[in-house]
Amino acid sequence: KKYDVIFSSSVLEYIPDFDQALRDVKNMLNPGGVFIVSMPNMNSWYRKLESLSYKLMRYPRYLSYVHNKLTPHSFNRKVERLGFRILSYHYYAVPRSGFAKKILPLSAGSSLFVSVFRKNPE
Repeated sequence: KKYDVIFSSSVLEYIPDFDQALRDVKNMLNPGGVFIVSMPNMNSWYRKLESLSYKLMRYPRYLSYVHNKLTPHSFNRKVERLGFRILSYHYYAVPRSGFAKKILPLSAGSSLFVSVFRKNPE
């Protein structure tokens, strides 16, 4: 069965065979179908500190299950190479601190991004 829309929210980072998962999404979508995905933003200062904390103290424990750590740019390029056109991407989970908001660019301050793609006609 094929679908017009596939939505993946904070799932793909946990999939061991990331490339196969993306190929499966492509195969499940109708031509012109839309793929909406959220992923952790590995450009964010929060994610970098979290990774350092895990290396030093094995905390937070959920990071032991994360297999895929990508920046928005590297993720978007990977999906585009599979035959998708990016429609948009946005940063989310902006720091609450006014100071951090003022000094960090959105790409470094936001710990999550959402990308929207359209599958190219075959």
